[in-house]
Amino acid sequence: MNSANDVVLAVLAALIGVLAMHWLGWRLVRLLFAGLRRLPPHLTGPRRWLAEHELRLRAKARYPNAYRRVAKRFDPHSPVGLSLTLLMLAAAYLAALLGGLVEDVVENDSIVLVDHAVTEALQPWRSPGMMAAFNWITDLGTSAALGAVAAVGSALFWTYRRSSAIIPLWLTFLGSQATTYLGKYVIARPRPELQAGLEALTASFPSGHTTGAAAVYGFLAYAIAREQLPGSRPQFEIVFWTTLLILLVGFSRIFIGAHFVSDVLAGLLVGGFWLLVGFALANWLRRRDGLPARLGGSQVSSELAKVDR
Repeated sequence: MNSANDVVLAVLAALIGVLAMHWLGWRLVRLLFAGLRRLPPHLTGPRRWLAEHELRLRAKARYPNAYRRVAKRFDPHSPVGLSLTLLMLAAAYLAALLGGLVEDVVENDSIVLVDHAVTEALQPWRSPGMMAAFNWITDLGTSAALGAVAAVGSALFWTYRRSSAIIPLWLTFLGSQATTYLGKYVIARPRPELQAGLEALTASFPSGHTTGAAAVYGFLAYAIAREQLPGSRPQFEIVFWTTLLILLVGFSRIFIGAHFVSDVLAGLLVGGFWLLVGFALANWLRRRDGLPARLGGSQVSSELAKVDR
């Protein structure tokens, strides 16, 4: 890095990029909701056709037990229905992606070349000021910080009578931490060459800071957006800025030289997996307690109307 002017320009460019993504993200959300408003009339015919189709009626008559089990898995009103099925499929997909990434790392595939190239490219930018800033950001992903955040979140959930979110929150946190440390000791990947003043007691793959941040901050954003924030715009804001925080924690691990890019990608996948597990458990507990797992039809119509304004 040539001068302090480079740092200022980099920060300004990053801020402009974030604001541009924020503007584009909200426009895409509005387009999505506007499209959803037009879907129900067009889906009425196909739904009726599917319900009365000869193959479905034959299957129901010939294999009643199997038909009931399959129908239950795709029932949007069942606690173990469509939402849980979709979450399980998404979790399985993330697990498959993680498996492919682990294979690439173990076999020294092309991702390893990218890891070292990015680490070397960031070296000129590691001035004392930039390192101090990113060290502060990375501290938001420590186990101690995440444990404190989970404890405060649990207290707030209990205070506002949302206790069904407490167990899923701790499941995402503890599950992500356990999986991370298991991966570290099984794969035992060496760290990058650590910068002066940095110490690491565990292996590199995956990034525990990124995993924990994705799991804990992601679940809190989900719970707050669903329970406490009326309207699509406030929900978008908390999801967007929480996502940015998680990505910043992950990038900070790369910038300070504590992890490779693939370590952080693996952390996002592991954290995302446990985040989906937390979502599924939270929805099941809400159904068990007689609470809706998602917005009802009239509420959805109200939300869609708000987006258009």
